[in-house]
Amino acid sequence: SLAARRRLVSLEPENLQFLRDLSNSLDHVGNLLSSTDAAAARRCFEEALAARRRLVALEPENLEFLRGLSISLGHVGNLLESTDAAAARRCFDESMETSRRLVSLEPENLEFLRDLSISLGNVGNLLKSTDAAAARRCFEESLAARRRLVSLEPENLEFLRDLSISLGNVGNLLKSTDAAAARRCFEESLAARRRLVSLEPENL
Repeated sequence: SLAARRRLVSLEPENLQFLRDLSNSLDHVGNLLSSTDAAAARRCFEEALAARRRLVALEPENLEFLRGLSISLGHVGNLLESTDAAAARRCFDESMETSRRLVSLEPENLEFLRDLSISLGNVGNLLKSTDAAAARRCFEESLAARRRLVSLEPENLEFLRDLSISLGNVGNLLKSTDAAAARRCFEESLAARRRLVSLEPENL
């Protein structure tokens, strides 16, 4: 239980396994609460983030711990987005830079590349109403990462869905300035969704 894991960490605050288990439990509870109690979910995610910062401080070259930190930053940023855009941006920026570091260390790691595409999308979504040019750069970089993922695993449903979303994001930003380019994005997004249906027709 969460209480037991907190107890273990209190007894051995530098035990990496105990810290990791606690952060994972906090994430699980936060995800369960996020749709019903945002304040409680935020407390869980912030505690998980603190545990993951501690893990990275203890083992700064551990890629698993760095990835956990990036994910926790995204969770906190998502919950802050509607109430504190500046704090959310700081979380998303740190998550993005952590993901960039991971991709630079292991450029063939598809998990790291997908994490980066998500971080870029988070920053783009936050910026689209205040800085369309910066949002477009984020969305286009995210799209490039997702094209690469689909090229490497063309039948991966998660990658195809992500690609469709990125194409829609870029299309939405372009439609007021370049209708033809926006249409190409939307048509490619539709093609990706058709591909998803063809691969999993029962998932409608």
